[in-house]
Amino acid sequence: MPDSFSRFCRTHCDVSPNPVTEPLPAGSAGLLCAVGRSVSAVAPQLRSAPCLLLLSRSELGAPKLAELRAQPVAAVRRKTPSCLEGPAAVRLGPAQSASCSARLPELRQSPLHKHTATELGHRKALWTGLKQPSPLQRRLWSSLSCGVKLLLRQVTALSSARPRTLLLSARRHRSEPGREAMAEGGSVEEEKTLMAEGESQTPSCPRENPPMQEPRKSSSSRKSFRLNYRHEEEVTPSRRDSSGRFVNPWPTWQFPSYTTVLRLFLMEKNHSNVPSSKEVLDKELPVLEPYFIHNPEQCGQVGSSLRVTWLGHATVLLEMDGLVVLTDPMFSQRASPMPFLGPKRYRGPACTVAQLPRVDAVLISHTHYDHLDASSVAALNSRFGAELRWFVPLGLLDWMRKNGCENVIELDWWEENCVPGHDDITFVCTPAQHWCKRTPTDDNRALWGSWTVLGPNNRFFFAGDTGYCSVFEEIGKRFGPFDLAAIPIGAYLPRGIMKSQHVDPEEAVQIHIDVQAKNSLAIHWGTFALAYEYYLEPPVRVRDAMVAHGLNPDHFFTLSHGESRLLTQDEAVH
Repeated sequence: MPDSFSRFCRTHCDVSPNPVTEPLPAGSAGLLCAVGRSVSAVAPQLRSAPCLLLLSRSELGAPKLAELRAQPVAAVRRKTPSCLEGPAAVRLGPAQSASCSARLPELRQSPLHKHTATELGHRKALWTGLKQPSPLQRRLWSSLSCGVKLLLRQVTALSSARPRTLLLSARRHRSEPGREAMAEGGSVEEEKTLMAEGESQTPSCPRENPPMQEPRKSSSSRKSFRLNYRHEEEVTPSRRDSSGRFVNPWPTWQFPSYTTVLRLFLMEKNHSNVPSSKEVLDKELPVLEPYFIHNPEQCGQVGSSLRVTWLGHATVLLEMDGLVVLTDPMFSQRASPMPFLGPKRYRGPACTVAQLPRVDAVLISHTHYDHLDASSVAALNSRFGAELRWFVPLGLLDWMRKNGCENVIELDWWEENCVPGHDDITFVCTPAQHWCKRTPTDDNRALWGSWTVLGPNNRFFFAGDTGYCSVFEEIGKRFGPFDLAAIPIGAYLPRGIMKSQHVDPEEAVQIHIDVQAKNSLAIHWGTFALAYEYYLEPPVRVRDAMVAHGLNPDHFFTLSHGESRLLTQDEAVH
């Protein structure tokens, strides 16, 4: 009989597990187990003391078991030996007959506990009225037990280890290792890079694989730390519905029905009035030649300052703390899967991919065609290859891999990573209120988000494409103040359609306030005719909203296409 069962008997019943050869003390409340024997074989023990009878299903036989099942059965909770305590069990006195049939009248008058004795040996628990587990059930139980034990050992080891913290600039955050998505082959590699107290304040990036673990073969992303803030208080994690699609967790999200969208677009008047004359557009929205086309060596040489160049729509070139970052690259003429259909630019891109300076990282906010352009991704990947690191929200890794990108980091909300060689700059995927769709059937299969870039000298926030919600206060509280934020201001009419997914200028100013931005750049306007507002209205309303809040309107500025602005720690300079 298994040792565990022996310990169980001695612990709860003060007897040995073999009552046939070791008589029970007279007058004691003992345990009698019929295992591998007939009930009559243990009859002598019934005369020595009251006992709890554990009936073996195999020994009783089908006829007797059917007869016993007709009696009242006392319920016993699974995985508890509580029925062994007290007089709840069937008690058989010394005068009782050893015959099973003679005992049935008493059993009919008392609650009957039916247990399979062999289950007690490997479970240390009571299972009432169940069959013996099948081999498959036993294997599943064994695997589950091993997994729980392994998890407990790991938790114990972590709790006994020296406390570790990650220092980001002057702030401390609790962190948890996450997984690093590896593009080629779809492999996923886990890696921990935490900083012990008293060690260097800069986590190492990249890192070697842990000892005793074979490195997985992949030519994809460079290894770096990846942490998250999801378990800290007062943060909103990403969520999915029952079908696995991502959802917006805020009450401000109310997506209109397709009939409402069709009705509003057909009945509302389009006030965009984009001129068809190139001369008028060149005067109102000039496209300038970026400085880096003729002076690419100057790109990234900003010291402790920050320089931003608007290339059109949501595409921004950021130079900060030695890194050059590109947001939502869109260099095509149409935001569409087809080159002859879909929204067309009325202001061309300020440069081509071939004219860009070196780029270290690209931030993607979501999958809509005006923010994730396949041709632009292919051109960037062709030029920079695996040295270019792509930061994308959860669910976009496969798409990036299919388009040839190797160095891809896929992150959930509040998770972070870095660029190899620039581990003092942290990229955090932060929430936004929007949605994703590229095909008729992939609604919200990928996550959307904003991006936070934290450097030793500067902090940058890229809002991407979003409606207004309370999450921007969370971002500002956790990572603000920001030296610069890039916030969308256009594509907001008809309001019945756009309110949940696109902020209007007044809400854009509120985001500027919520994230505690010192300066903000207006994006997502003046490039595509995506909505019904007058094409020059957004900047005017932004300025009015800043004045209404008692803020300096110059701190939420616009740039011409291709124009740059250098921001020092104390002032903004052209």
